[in-house]
Amino acid sequence: MGIDKVYPIYMMSRIKSQLNHFLNLHPNSAVMMATEPCWAVPIAWMGVYGPIYMRAAGLTETLIGWVAFCTVLGQLAGVIMGGWLADHWGRKKTLMTFDFICWFTPMGIWYAASYMSHPFPWFALGALIWGFGFIVAPAWYCIFTEGATSEQTHNAFALFWLIISSNGIFAPLGGYFVSRMGMVHGYRLMLAISVVTVAIGWTGRLLKLKEPEPSSDTHEKTDSLDPGNIFHEHWKALQWMWKFPFCRILLFSGLIHAFYAVMWANFAPLYWTDPRGLNLSESMVSLVPAIGSITTFLVILAALPRCRKKNPVIVLLGAGILITAGMSFLLGVPAGMMSILLLYAVLYSAGIGMYGPVRDAQWLLSLTRSDYRAKILALVNFIGIVANLPAGPLGGMLYHSNPQYPFWCCLLLSGLNLFILGGFFLWQNKFSSSSEK
Repeated sequence: MGIDKVYPIYMMSRIKSQLNHFLNLHPNSAVMMATEPCWAVPIAWMGVYGPIYMRAAGLTETLIGWVAFCTVLGQLAGVIMGGWLADHWGRKKTLMTFDFICWFTPMGIWYAASYMSHPFPWFALGALIWGFGFIVAPAWYCIFTEGATSEQTHNAFALFWLIISSNGIFAPLGGYFVSRMGMVHGYRLMLAISVVTVAIGWTGRLLKLKEPEPSSDTHEKTDSLDPGNIFHEHWKALQWMWKFPFCRILLFSGLIHAFYAVMWANFAPLYWTDPRGLNLSESMVSLVPAIGSITTFLVILAALPRCRKKNPVIVLLGAGILITAGMSFLLGVPAGMMSILLLYAVLYSAGIGMYGPVRDAQWLLSLTRSDYRAKILALVNFIGIVANLPAGPLGGMLYHSNPQYPFWCCLLLSGLNLFILGGFFLWQNKFSSSSEK
């Protein structure tokens, strides 16, 4: 039997297997998975067309970089209290309250911003509120995993990334809106549709999510905490995490990855459509996230299950190589060459499809103490956000000088990430060999 006949059969079996896993998830994980596609729609459109919309509304690349800074600044303000609030106020209440405020409010502001004669303050305010929604991150992760077994955690994150990977398939619909209505009016329609989809997902979670049991226990322990003790509690959690070398590597690798991801996400769509860059049409570039989504989807279905029993450092290293190769292809794409840009999308998305689920699952599985989990997640997010603050303004200044400079910066950082992961892998092998002797 030829490979052309075997591969479709194999893929169908993988799809069936993943659906069976979905039916066996922890109930809270199943609710989160069922409603997550409602957020995939705005994420897909914001990722591709958000920066282009801001440019069409009159913002320069430098100001777009400062809007990205406001997003990260909002994240910083939110995450400071995220872990403590998730323990003190409850996982579900934290998630539902701030998801409501920090999604609907900024989408309304961004809709109105293009009507303003000076739109930058409005875009910045919307970005600040949207970034503040990062306060829900510890509660989100805890609801997603608490009460689940190790196997369910791996399955949940694989399926989560499977759903997230599908968000790019909505990008061509956004491209159609842009081609028919123009950039500004097309994006306003995307925002209006996004409000509806997020409202559906938010209502589903409000009705079906249950407060996790570990969170209830923690709530009793921390209900009497004075806010002045928050720093002390987080410091104890960090000291506990720092004992584990793999946690430290996940922290450093994640910091580097997050920094170049912020820069990449804000300036890649501008580069694709800029006459000084690839000079592609605004509707045409929607094919890039669509191809990327299909690639990530196939990687998670076909490759990730085979990687589960491998050393996670090897998987992260392989993912980093693919991401770096994809970045290199983007820098080599001649203007107007859509076919080579799609090859970049395949390589880069394949790396992201491996890196994201493995990193997330390993983080949650490493944090075995439920009373420290939310605090460590909040603290790691806080450190990452502080490190990411310069990414937007730096990217804007680099882009203003030369549209390729932000991507050369990202390529260097991705190479540094490979160096760290490779060094840890060699140390791990050497340590294992010494232990055996």
